Amino acid sequence: MKSYLDRVGISISILVNVLFGGKSNQTISATQWQRNRDGKYNICWLIDRIFWFDSDHCMGAWVKWKIIHTAINKNTHYKF
Repeated sequence: MKSYLDRVGISISILVNVLFGGKSNQTISATQWQRNRDGKYNICWLIDRIFWFDSDHCMGAWVKWKIIHTAINKNTHYKF
C-alpha cells in the first residue's frame, strides 16, 4: 500500500509541476532543485523540511529525474 501511495503522490507532484509550467515528468522537488542550481528563488528548504526523514530530498528527486530523462532521450535515437 505504501508503494501505491508513493506513486500517487509522485503523480500528483508531476501534474501540479506541469500545470505551473515545469518540465514533463519532473516533480515539484526536482524543479525546485534545478531552480536552486540556477541561482533562482526556490523553496527547497521548505520541501526538505517537510520531508525531514529524507535529507536532501530535492537534490535526490532531481538526480533521479536527470538519470531517467537522460536514459529516455538516449533511447529515442535508436530505431527498432
